[in-house]
Amino acid sequence: MDYASIASRLESDISSLNSILDGINGLSFEGIWNGEAAYKQTSDLKTATYNAERQRNIVKNFIGALKKLQTYKDNKDKISSLESQKKSSSEEGADEYNSGINSQISNLEGQNNRLKREINSAINISSVSTQFEKVTYTPDETYKDYIVDLADFYGLFKSKSLSEFDTNDTLFNYIPEQQVVGRLNEIKSQYSGRDAAVNCALGIMQMAASVGKMIDYHLEEPGHTYYHQEFPLGELVNGTDCVSFVSWAINQGSTTPFLLRDTEEFKSQGVKTSFESAKKGDILSFNEHHVALIVDNDPSSGQMLVAEAAGRGNGVVLHIRSYKNLSGQAQARDMSEYYS
Repeated sequence: MDYASIASRLESDISSLNSILDGINGLSFEGIWNGEAAYKQTSDLKTATYNAERQRNIVKNFIGALKKLQTYKDNKDKISSLESQKKSSSEEGADEYNSGINSQISNLEGQNNRLKREINSAINISSVSTQFEKVTYTPDETYKDYIVDLADFYGLFKSKSLSEFDTNDTLFNYIPEQQVVGRLNEIKSQYSGRDAAVNCALGIMQMAASVGKMIDYHLEEPGHTYYHQEFPLGELVNGTDCVSFVSWAINQGSTTPFLLRDTEEFKSQGVKTSFESAKKGDILSFNEHHVALIVDNDPSSGQMLVAEAAGRGNGVVLHIRSYKNLSGQAQARDMSEYYS
């Protein structure tokens, strides 16, 4: 049985599950229990239904991955077939003929590179690593792993293989909001404090990267700001600025609400610390009205990895920042008081 056939059978099962869940959503215990008992039973039923719907969405993801896996396999077969069609260099017109074939092979390989990333994201495959470029930071014993392979993830931004969402486009057009929220809640159920802040930031960026995009960035315009007191998720997936992105991330791991309106307010948050002492979840506050979230730090090489809104056309990206270039331009702020 090929991957496409398995996906088809699962889709049939999902269709049956949908009708069952629709029926469950209409149930109530109010005719059997009263007061708090009825509320408790109905609440438990809603929780169970939510969990079933979450599992359904996981299966939907898996179905999509299977279909892409079939396309990946078909492309590999096409590449093998094209390779066998190449003429030897001694044959007449070989160069021109092989050039056309090489172009087709290159297109198929490009498709497969994209499909591989999307498949790995859909079925949550990641080889955990804290290696990126020259940074060789070794975390302490209590450190929790990242949910992404930082080396691979940073490479996506460095290679400029991702694009911003188009006008009126949003992550929710590719991944249902319930699924995005579910993934973030899953991260926060496994991590807390600094780990939750950084991993949620990486998580939302990874979901966008899985569809070949990066979280959008909009420059603020006179009379309009992307700041909202709650820093809602919708703001991030529809267009954000540096303040809202970093504030939203900190809120994912903060024990108290973190509500800031502009970059100037960041300069008084937490406690000023040295670049060498900065940890994941701390911030870089720049002199020139900018702020970034520290993802990882390596004092031995004098470099840190940060997540930041990098301007129109660049979206929210991962950057390696060196202490040397930051000196006099930014300060690190220890945000421990928000993660305690």
